[in-house]
Amino acid sequence: MLEGDDYRFDLECRENSSLMFAPQANTRIFPCPGGGVTRQSVRGTVYANGLAVCGGDPVVPYGGSRFAQTQHWVLHAGARLILVDWMIAGRLDRGEGFAFASYENNLRVEDPQGRPLLCDSLRLVGMDGDEEKNPVHWARTGMGGFASLLTVHVLGPGWESLHAAAERWLKVPGANGRPQWMDGTRQVGLGVREGRGFSLRALGADRGALEPLAGLLFAELARPEWLGFDFWSRKY
Repeated sequence: MLEGDDYRFDLECRENSSLMFAPQANTRIFPCPGGGVTRQSVRGTVYANGLAVCGGDPVVPYGGSRFAQTQHWVLHAGARLILVDWMIAGRLDRGEGFAFASYENNLRVEDPQGRPLLCDSLRLVGMDGDEEKNPVHWARTGMGGFASLLTVHVLGPGWESLHAAAERWLKVPGANGRPQWMDGTRQVGLGVREGRGFSLRALGADRGALEPLAGLLFAELARPEWLGFDFWSRKY
């Protein structure tokens, strides 16, 4: 995506149907030398007993880029929604970590009456002022030294099966006896949302640190009661 691009998607997942909406590969956000912002918005509705899965590969903001994304979803009775938001703080292999100017992601999910079911916002900004005089990099500081952030939100009936699979896998002990997902290269938090679903947040050193977690999620979604196919394995 280039400076000034403004992509807008309107999605409808009809009754008793399934929808998979994902990028083909990394979403690369190119520099914005003119001070503009690259934007993307998704508006979606999942009708009764429908299933929508949105997201996959990460957003990668290049040095000097400005990216803003909004998602607004409406869930009807019995609807299920899985949102996968993943970002990597630049082209890490090129030494370009956290060189972007700003990254913003705003999410809202509500019922047909407009009552909120989930609100989630993230804003990361780069260096505050002159790097030599004020070397505080807010984005890098906010992510605690990690450079990859994966957020998964699951809402609707049957969320318990996905939650149980994630919890079971995350608790597998590593070589030091601690959970394998708390090994210094990644940290994971998992929490239930008032019986409606759950959210997972994972911080990693790079893409490779979190990719197995994304693979686990899509492997579980391949079960017949969900999508019925493994999107992640079919990509490659």
